[in-house]
Amino acid sequence: MARLPVAERSVRIRNSFFCINVPSRFTISVLAPMELRHLRYLVGVAEALSFTKAADKLHTAQPSLSRQIKDLEEELGVRLLNRTKQLVTLTEEGRSFLADAKRLLALAAETVESVRQFVIYGADAKVRGTISGLAEQTLPETVPRVRTC
Repeated sequence: MARLPVAERSVRIRNSFFCINVPSRFTISVLAPMELRHLRYLVGVAEALSFTKAADKLHTAQPSLSRQIKDLEEELGVRLLNRTKQLVTLTEEGRSFLADAKRLLALAAETVESVRQFVIYGADAKVRGTISGLAEQTLPETVPRVRTC
């Protein structure tokens, strides 16, 4: 039987929730899917630039933290950190992913707060919003100007 080109080959992915066929070039690890803790760990290491300091701050063991970051890198298929005995630095991909990870963690925290507000005030409460990013800096200056027009 002739082998199919890579684009036409597929891999069957199975876990307890689903079973699908996907082209092999799109296969990602389903054995250890990315979790918010992986993002927290990456942010911790990126801010401390040290696995040991990050592990202390995150209240986890350093070997476990290293393994979780390695698993994240394997799932993404890119190296996020350059490691030497004395130094940890972010790669270009790591800097890009770090920005996204911080946004996702902020969104997760905002979502949790939104649910808590819903529990406290119920569905009939007035909608409360949050301002983030550039608007957070410029809105306080802009609102008084609009009111005077």
